[in-house]
Amino acid sequence: MSEKRWWICTVCRYMLHEVEAPETCPACRGKCAFIDATCYTPECGGTAYPDPSIVSRSIGASATWKLT
Repeated sequence: MSEKRWWICTVCRYMLHEVEAPETCPACRGKCAFIDATCYTPECGGTAYPDPSIVSRSIGASATWKLT
């Protein structure tokens, strides 16, 4: 079984936690590229959490979260 990762839409900056990035963004409904924002180091908590440095560069304070 694959592990869930954190994904950020490059168009609307929507963030979601899924095994794979979707083909269509659930928020803006576009066929968007997604950034893998998963934390891969112990300093930010490991793969169960998004990497705060990627999140802050990508979406800032306007994040929309979907925790699944």
